[in-house]
Amino acid sequence: MGLTISSLFQQLFGKKQMRILMVGLDAAGKTTILYKLKLGEIVTTIPTIGFNVETVEYKNISFTVWDVGGQDKIRPLWRHYFQNTQGLIFVVDSNDRERIGEAREELQRMLSEDELREAIILIFANKQDLPNAMNAAEITDKLGLHSLRNRNWYIQAACATSGDGLYEDMSESDMKKFDVCIVGSCNVDLISYVDRTPKIGETIEGKKFEKGFGGKGANQCVQAAKLGGKVAMIGKLGNDIFGKEYLESLKQLGINTDHVSITDEAATGVAPIIVDKDGQNSIIVILGANLLLNEDDIQKAEDIIRQSKVVVCQLEIRLETVIKTFEIAKKYSVLSILNPAPMSVKLNQNLIKFADVICPNQTEAEILCGFNVETIDDAKEACKKLLELGCRIVIITMGSQGAVVSNGHDQCEHVEIEKCSSVCDST
Repeated sequence: MGLTISSLFQQLFGKKQMRILMVGLDAAGKTTILYKLKLGEIVTTIPTIGFNVETVEYKNISFTVWDVGGQDKIRPLWRHYFQNTQGLIFVVDSNDRERIGEAREELQRMLSEDELREAIILIFANKQDLPNAMNAAEITDKLGLHSLRNRNWYIQAACATSGDGLYEDMSESDMKKFDVCIVGSCNVDLISYVDRTPKIGETIEGKKFEKGFGGKGANQCVQAAKLGGKVAMIGKLGNDIFGKEYLESLKQLGINTDHVSITDEAATGVAPIIVDKDGQNSIIVILGANLLLNEDDIQKAEDIIRQSKVVVCQLEIRLETVIKTFEIAKKYSVLSILNPAPMSVKLNQNLIKFADVICPNQTEAEILCGFNVETIDDAKEACKKLLELGCRIVIITMGSQGAVVSNGHDQCEHVEIEKCSSVCDST
């Protein structure tokens, strides 16, 4: 995240008068922040019973801040300040773990108001100097910020008393340009449709052949783009006809390919696929250039990861590359999601702690947990096991049984799906 109050609004609006509403629970540090911005010094304050209003000039931007009291009896009055508000600053006491749920409820309630639909949201995770303070990534999770759709929001770790986090000069590149960044594989699918799979040593006649652009990473990337997301892809292709065609297909979908690199050292990944008359498939994957995507490539793409709201990895690339990606994501409080496929029994369980969210299927959950996952109750136990290994959210897909979701705070939830009469093609 990392944008400060000055750079955020300067970039979005430039030099003009703005109306900004600053709210948060009582004792979060709102008024201290206001006068630190206004005067550049700490001002001894008492709880704000009504509101403070100040015009703040900082570098090339001027804005009026309404600092409204946060006592529970005053909060219902916040809505009277929503009209014509262009920016909302929500201040959180990062050390107040007991009331972070209450802060989440108040923030979500405000964001449901029509008058704040277009407002830019800046969250100050204040009091970072205290030893028990939650970091920006944890605050992001506790407030449910990643569930916000079509909202411009930013979070900044800060200490109002020292000014840390209030005055850093961030560049325009720190704005979140991408909804999703996918780091993963690009494979060309070579699909043969047959009545049945041939026996060893047998040659049979196929019904149809298709070439497609696949790979677990690129599939996720393309679907996110088709759903309307702003998407970036980080991957590696071979310097061959497949690689050139693949790169062009990504560009045509509006996907950022600045860090889809070309190598002469390996061919583009391919996946010969056989699909029978029942829609069941058999797949061989030759990963090729995908395995050359390394930590140096990820380091070069640090800006892309920083500018993304979510980063997603799979396991058709090197594990070291996945870990490097998640380390950078954590550095910038970017939500990280691991789709642990294809799963290997040799997978180091320590990888799980690097991801915020892990999304295995039944088979992958069994390998990770070491026991059968056949029922919904089994999946709930698997969720507990995976949460103990260090991730924050677990989603286990259960085929026709739907999915089981757990965030470690509430009870596991079983999400059912509509029944399907038959599978047309599981490719």
